[in-house]
Amino acid sequence: MELDATRVSVVIPLYNHERFIAQTLDSVFRQTLPAHEIIVVDDGSRDGSARMVEALFQGASQTGPRLVFWSQPNRGAHATINAGIHRATGDLVAILNSDDLYHPDRLAAMAAAFRERPETDALATGLDFIDGDGRPMANPWHDEAMAFHRRNGDLALSLINANLVMTTSNLMVRRRLFDRVGHFSPLRYAHDLDFFLRLLAEGADFHILDRPLLSYRLHTTNTISEGPQRVKPEHAAAVAFFLRRLWDRPVRGGAAERGSVDWERAARLLDVLDRHALTGPVQLCLTYFHNHPTDTLERSPFHGDATFQSVLADAVARAEAQAQSHERDRAEAARLRAEAADLAGRLDGVLASTSWRMTAPLRCARGAVRRTVRRFASHRALRQAAKLVFWTLTLQLPARLREHRQVRALYASGLFDPAFYWRHNPEAAAGGLDPALHYLRHGAAAGRDPGPDFSTAAYLAQHPEAAGSGVNPLLHAIAAGWPPHGMTEERPRQR
Repeated sequence: MELDATRVSVVIPLYNHERFIAQTLDSVFRQTLPAHEIIVVDDGSRDGSARMVEALFQGASQTGPRLVFWSQPNRGAHATINAGIHRATGDLVAILNSDDLYHPDRLAAMAAAFRERPETDALATGLDFIDGDGRPMANPWHDEAMAFHRRNGDLALSLINANLVMTTSNLMVRRRLFDRVGHFSPLRYAHDLDFFLRLLAEGADFHILDRPLLSYRLHTTNTISEGPQRVKPEHAAAVAFFLRRLWDRPVRGGAAERGSVDWERAARLLDVLDRHALTGPVQLCLTYFHNHPTDTLERSPFHGDATFQSVLADAVARAEAQAQSHERDRAEAARLRAEAADLAGRLDGVLASTSWRMTAPLRCARGAVRRTVRRFASHRALRQAAKLVFWTLTLQLPARLREHRQVRALYASGLFDPAFYWRHNPEAAAGGLDPALHYLRHGAAAGRDPGPDFSTAAYLAQHPEAAGSGVNPLLHAIAAGWPPHGMTEERPRQR
């Protein structure tokens, strides 16, 4: 039978959208191609939505579209849409959620596309985004999804990557196609994605008119705002059922068609699944659907199988956690690469500097002194003399002499016990430094104690001025006149 593209039934599922439904209906009434009929199904709204629709329909023109409205107990969006489709009489069915808006020429443009390509079974369009008050919004996520589709041209792959069609509001379909592919599945979040993929798996001619003709409203009560942990299990199920229908489609005689898989396309699909941490959950769903075969996801026992749903939710959570861990690893690797590049740049700057070139002779002398020290390492006097020369050439002599005096002061105090220090800091002994020198350079900063009768931490707590002075705590105590009578914490002896 020839399609009459002017007979468009608009099905509006309504639920608790008293704030938006008047604008939604007005966008249908203002179409340049009038709808054949407007069917509003109230899904048990608890606000004044139903009363508002009744008032709007009573005041509507008698010469306009046929108006159909009823209320039912709450059964979910999929059941509400299906109920409206069953009552539709137009050749084409368009869906509009009760918070979205049609652009004025949407029905006309889509009907024209059906006429121009008679083989078309279903059609979606571009869209823009508005907030709860109708103000335009940017949506970089959708822009990226559309760019991905324009690059690859594979609508199924693009939908698995991201549901760029976005919503059931963005669909016009031949009414008789529902007899062939079924209706919407009882999924809360992915009934639209499942239906879009089912159209493609069944060979329907479904494409996107790349022109914004729908305003999709983003607000706090959108189901998509409920978080990926709830959406992803249904997304995985919809994708898995699509792949099963695509790769294991039954043919005449009940046999399965084998050897017809496009493996290059399959590789691209797996790449997308990996990128979205869906490979494991989709494989799990494929196994389930293989063991519980049905023609459509709409009829699958999946929806009532609480045990499998729990297993699937756990698989999604694990995959998501692993993906986040990998993302952190990639970010850290990128940070380290950037840091290495920065250090390399700074090193290049140092090597190219005038000061580096001018000190080249000094570095050569330093190397020569080191080699001399190693050569005469067995001769103590020569070694000491070589060290003095080396420290002098490298401008370290004043600091070394100061350390030498400080070490002598530590030992002279009687409070530094080398045996105690090594016993309580065995890892320090491996370094080969004199224990008092190790305490000067490292131990005090780490809160180590020089002996059983002096607590570094307790002294610093009682004398905060010592912490800020940069002076070794024990040397500070000695200079202040040991014993530091201001200490209130008694230090237990450790043997």
